[in-house]
Amino acid sequence: KETGIIVENTGSDLTEDMIEARQYIIELVEFIKPKRVFVIDGNHDTRLGMYLSRKVDYDVATLLPNSVNELICDDGFNSINKKTRSKEYFMPLTEVMADMGVYFTYVKDWKYQIGDTVFCHPQAFSSPMMKTADKAMLWFRNEGYNFKGLIMAHTHRVGLYYVGNTCLIEQGC
Repeated sequence: KETGIIVENTGSDLTEDMIEARQYIIELVEFIKPKRVFVIDGNHDTRLGMYLSRKVDYDVATLLPNSVNELICDDGFNSINKKTRSKEYFMPLTEVMADMGVYFTYVKDWKYQIGDTVFCHPQAFSSPMMKTADKAMLWFRNEGYNFKGLIMAHTHRVGLYYVGNTCLIEQGC
């Protein structure tokens, strides 16, 4: 089994969101028990890189992560526990998942194709239900992708419909 996981962080405390997203992914993998997991970036995940690029010198910004997923998935991160005021280290999910026997990859992109299905989480979306999935299908087709399914996040809506034999799904955020 393979799974594409799309998780969007929406809270205000970045570190708490990272801890919750990391724990959610661990629990989801324990529940589903996939052999392979691929993580893509959503619009909230990449805000860290955009924020840092505006606030720090370019040379320093190139040393810092572009996405919270780099920290959650590949690097690991530290947090200060507000109750105990102690430093806690959160191992990268690549290591946690390896210990669980799961092939885990952060693909460092907003899109990824597994077999006949494209998973994506674009930066922007159109308001009418399923319009974003429709536009995404056309974009991917114009870029040369060959697929039968498109599963998309970001719109905060849930819907499914077919265009010919291509299944389009908006799975919320």
